[in-house]
Amino acid sequence: MRLDLTQPDFKAAIPILKKIEAAGYEAYFVGGSVRDAILGLPIHDV
Repeated sequence: MRLDLTQPDFKAAIPILKKIEAAGYEAYFVGGSVRDAILGLPIHDV
């Protein structure tokens, strides 16, 4: 399943994820933010 990363909370985190990946690590969105996005609820914990 792919999430809509255009939500402002996810968009704000993307530059950080890219830096982590550029350093050779993998980064993922997990937990409550993913649950909220799937349920269409406001995201409070990114």
